Amino acid sequence: MGVAPTGNTVSAAGIGMIRVVDGKIVEFRVSPDGMTIMQQIGASPTAP
Repeated sequence: MGVAPTGNTVSAAGIGMIRVVDGKIVEFRVSPDGMTIMQQIGASPTAP
């Protein structure tokens, strides 16, 4: 992405989705807030 690694910690919110079939978890997906992460590493401009 053209951004050098810094070793700094980033933090972002996301959403987790769980699919349950017959009372059992059969799928779990996590989707982080990618734009917030990109802004923190300097790969995207920050919001005005």
